[in-house]
Amino acid sequence: MLKYKMRRLIALLLSAAVGLPGFSQQKVTLPGVFNPEMIEVNDRFLYITEDMRIKIFDKEDYQLFKTVGKRGEGPGEFMGFIIPYVFSEYIFVNCPGKILYFTLEGEFIREIRAMKVFGRFKPVGGGFVGYNYTRIDGVRYEQLFLYDNKFTRQKELYRRRYIRQDDGSLNLINERPPFLYIYQNHIYLDSVEGDILVFSYQGEPVKTITWPKELIPFTPKYKQRFEEGLKNNPRTREFYFRSRKDLAYPDHLPIIRMFHLSRGLLYILTSREGDGDTLEMLTVDLEGNILARQFVAIGPFARSLFPLHYTVFDRTLYVLEENLEADTWELHVTDLSLAH
Repeated sequence: MLKYKMRRLIALLLSAAVGLPGFSQQKVTLPGVFNPEMIEVNDRFLYITEDMRIKIFDKEDYQLFKTVGKRGEGPGEFMGFIIPYVFSEYIFVNCPGKILYFTLEGEFIREIRAMKVFGRFKPVGGGFVGYNYTRIDGVRYEQLFLYDNKFTRQKELYRRRYIRQDDGSLNLINERPPFLYIYQNHIYLDSVEGDILVFSYQGEPVKTITWPKELIPFTPKYKQRFEEGLKNNPRTREFYFRSRKDLAYPDHLPIIRMFHLSRGLLYILTSREGDGDTLEMLTVDLEGNILARQFVAIGPFARSLFPLHYTVFDRTLYVLEENLEADTWELHVTDLSLAH
């Protein structure tokens, strides 16, 4: 649980969104949004997680349609920090001590209590797939496991080094939540080598989706820019001075910062930079063919390490941007099929 509290703190400190210069887009002020944590989208709704609630907005007018959940231990209530995922038929919510199912309109369906369970779990086959944490030979790892319907571990699929190690070192450059997607009963996740690994619902390797990659060295200029960004931002200044002695840096920038899978296409955010605080986004098919390269802005370098304030759905980019002067949050909607 402490790992998720730390990640939530880092998310609040380091994530911020900016507009997309040069792109045709829709911009909407969202009512009643003050401290968003995650954003997901489907054909009809926009879902924003905030303070143990899921706020559902109708995409017709982006007005609040329904607020789901509250703190509590009863059916449909949340006992702590939540991580929801929107599937084609329901909302699936991770919560300490249980998982919950809601309709896409936010009506409670059922829940499964499992007191030792909390993480980024998703249903697959007759069980679940999700991350847990371990220490092996003095090294902390995030491990991806296949679980049965009782949340008993069945098979390890992948592991990566955790950003915080026993010596206190904190590698924020590689910070990102462990993401995975379920598509046509297959599991898709990215590796630190920059490939997309595909497994069957039984956990058997199916294929590796790969393409030519650029390895970008983490030079002193990146370190200076990163630390200056933390130090000069009012939201992160205190965190920087408290944690700077623990900051550790990799040899190169992450090959994949984040990826999304929507309707059979992968949207991969790389570390390659363009003008105006933009990063490269690749549109890739499931055979590894690059269909489009374009630069998008989801946040300045020092504040885009935990990019949960954006998502991609059906060739459309959705970015939450905080308007500090107006004390509001705005949604920027960009048609990626029109971008070059």
